[in-house]
Amino acid sequence: MLHLFFSSQELYTINKILSMNKSTLLTLLYIFPLLILFFCHQSPLRAQEIEKEGERFSAFEFSRKMGRGANFMAAKIEGRFHSIHDFKLLADHHFTHCRIGGKLNLHMGATPDFVIDANRIDDLKEAADMCIANGLIAIIDPLHLYNEFYSDDELPAIKKIWKQVATAFADYSVDQLAFEIMNEPHNGNDLRAMIHGSLSEIRKVKGNEKRIVIVSGQGFTTRQALINAFDNHTFPADDNYLIGTFHYYDPKSFTKQGTFGVTTQWGESGTNDPAWSHVETVFDEVVAANKNWAERNQTPPLPIYLGEYGVDNEAPRADRKRWLCWIRMQAEKRGFSTALWNMYSLTSKGIGPWTSEQKNDPSTRYFEEDMVEALMTRYEMEAGEYTGGIGVAETIDGFSGEGYVDYSNAMKGDYVSLNSIYIPRTDTYDVTFRYRNSSQEDALVDISIFDSNMNLISEKKDVAFPASKQERGWTKLVLEMEFAGDPQSIIKIISSQGNQNLAIDYLCISMGEYHDLLYPAEKAVVDIPTGINEPTGSLDGLINVYPTVFSDHTVIHTKLLNGNQIFFTVTDLTGRKVLADTLNSDTKRMNVGSGFKDGIYIIQFISNGNKKSVKLVKAS
Repeated sequence: MLHLFFSSQELYTINKILSMNKSTLLTLLYIFPLLILFFCHQSPLRAQEIEKEGERFSAFEFSRKMGRGANFMAAKIEGRFHSIHDFKLLADHHFTHCRIGGKLNLHMGATPDFVIDANRIDDLKEAADMCIANGLIAIIDPLHLYNEFYSDDELPAIKKIWKQVATAFADYSVDQLAFEIMNEPHNGNDLRAMIHGSLSEIRKVKGNEKRIVIVSGQGFTTRQALINAFDNHTFPADDNYLIGTFHYYDPKSFTKQGTFGVTTQWGESGTNDPAWSHVETVFDEVVAANKNWAERNQTPPLPIYLGEYGVDNEAPRADRKRWLCWIRMQAEKRGFSTALWNMYSLTSKGIGPWTSEQKNDPSTRYFEEDMVEALMTRYEMEAGEYTGGIGVAETIDGFSGEGYVDYSNAMKGDYVSLNSIYIPRTDTYDVTFRYRNSSQEDALVDISIFDSNMNLISEKKDVAFPASKQERGWTKLVLEMEFAGDPQSIIKIISSQGNQNLAIDYLCISMGEYHDLLYPAEKAVVDIPTGINEPTGSLDGLINVYPTVFSDHTVIHTKLLNGNQIFFTVTDLTGRKVLADTLNSDTKRMNVGSGFKDGIYIIQFISNGNKKSVKLVKAS
């Protein structure tokens, strides 16, 4: 049986189709089978799936660029402890945004104007300037503890606060700074009135008409609070510049050691431990509630921001690291941006110390590298071991870290090996390579994954790194690879042939898109899952197509036995056939797509009644 999975944007599109007149609908019936192929995937909604000038594109794109961030606590802004060093530290560790807290409600005057102390607004602006100067996106959360004081009687005050904040930040780029209306609003108040009222004040101020604003549910911004907000239609469906947020600290007996009891283990009993799948289940509930809200309102869903997640430092270090890595990866798998709680304090979920030394001397502030590894799983290639003619170079501009590995003098069999890759659980992961191929031909490598005992876990042969377009510089390639759960996994990238003009800057392990705001790769295109949910029969393992998102061409890789043939066609979304050809046992690789226009295509392989379909995206 063929099971179809539709995103809310797709259901919205189908509703539009079904509301058309009869003649238009009959015309569309001719291409309906192709539409089914296009819609048959389970990936979360991405920015590229919304037309560039369409609904919510800017919000999805902003959330994508936010990527992985961290919280700079309101208490530290209140104490005026912020420093340029804090934001440089984030950038140096490849975080891409910072959620900056404030307590402006403590510094406002009396009714009716509720004038805020200008110096306190300047503190937030100064921190935002430092953040942006380091290439990060700034999230301004100016009412981090107003939830302790807020009641419905405070609605006039919060509206005045937001009018002043919106005015103060009106000149800041909407691509670099966003607002969050209130941190963790409590139960018992009219949240809808507070959100709509605050938004009204923000949107009235010139420069903020398209400012991204982050909104949450009621009840400490829990996951369930966001679900309830969707169910109760708390958010305005006609504002295309919103991001929904929730905070995640489950199980609380583990993340808040002692406050809700004590659980000292998480995910320790292996791949089948129910703790792993529980995270997937509850995150999927957020996605479902968002989609249902969107369908009821005939609008695309909201981008989602996991604005806080963290574990008390008293938890066992290995378990804490597993939890942090898995929560981040499962969020990314669903397209959520994320922010760790928090940067400092080794007694309050921080990844760096906060003593009198750090308070008084910002240059002494640092992050614990093993915790950063759990939050990033991003590795500089020059830090690996390399053999033969492979070396480290610095001649190509725009590299990350201390350089990149250069294969130009490599012989067949030379390799780079990264020998301590953190993998929280045995599973399939996305491996993103940032690379440069300055030749006209594909560079070919074999990629092998081992556990720490050198047991082979998975491998791919003759992986093609397509030629980079010089004007774009660095490019990214995303592969799915199986890893064993091992804190010291090994990945080898082996040259399949000699003297290739291939440079690899870094790789990142994730379960969703990895977007590096500071060191971008070629083009801001989301790599979308491309498997079509249909039986693949004997074609499974015989045909692979990658990359599935490409700028010039992609490559079909075959493993056919003597005498075998596979017929394939490539069609665009109107059903027009753009290519048809046959593969046989003499064809190991075939380039396709170089003459295609930008757009989405379906490539279908057929042999002896078995079929395999793959969705391709060309974005030059």
